[in-house]
Amino acid sequence: MTFLEAIKTCFKKYCVFSGRARRSEYWFFVLFTELLGLGINIISQILSGVLTVLQDSSEELVLTTSVLMLIISGIMMFISLLIFLPSLAVKVRRLHDAGRSGKWILIPMICNFIGVMVFVTAFITALAMVNFDVDALVDSEETLIVLVIGAVCMFIPLLISFVFSIIIFVWTIKDSQPGINKWGPNPKGIGNPSAVYAGASTASSAESEGSPVTSDKVEELKKYKQLLDEDIITEEEFEQKKKELLDL
Repeated sequence: MTFLEAIKTCFKKYCVFSGRARRSEYWFFVLFTELLGLGINIISQILSGVLTVLQDSSEELVLTTSVLMLIISGIMMFISLLIFLPSLAVKVRRLHDAGRSGKWILIPMICNFIGVMVFVTAFITALAMVNFDVDALVDSEETLIVLVIGAVCMFIPLLISFVFSIIIFVWTIKDSQPGINKWGPNPKGIGNPSAVYAGASTASSAESEGSPVTSDKVEELKKYKQLLDEDIITEEEFEQKKKELLDL
């Protein structure tokens, strides 16, 4: 799968969490999102530098640059929201392809949320102890103890999140699991029975002519024909395997 094909596939399967995704599909889309973020960040830094230079210039120029920076920030937020779901979906499909449940990605997300909430709770508690006087926050021994406890308690779930993020990263760089697993056929066709990719009608015809394709296979073929309809396998793979079956 090429870079452009991966981008097209991921946006086509915008919220598709079922099925499998090969390494090229996942990592090309990761590269796309990183390049996109880098480009927007470069533009933002340039505008920030221009704004610094124009601080002593006319108010009109400063205002124009400030508005541009706000627009860029809004675009960055919009793009982040736009690519969040397809990024999450392709990561789940990549784990499926490696033979792992996509639910594993919930562990780092939940741990990060817990860690942040623990520290926020500790910080608000410390502020309440000094009547929300920020200047007095570090002058009180009791508030410092609360903040230290909050930081330590935050570190534990963040550490768990880091460990599982490494584990998930290792899974995403693993090759596709050969053959069919419970999330679908191998997207590269490795280890898949050639009959699985044939059309159900072809299988039925072959069965009537004495082909080794059984009635059980016909039912299985209908299932995988549905995978084709859901874009879990590509049309090219379907046609290639179908031709292989017809040549038997």
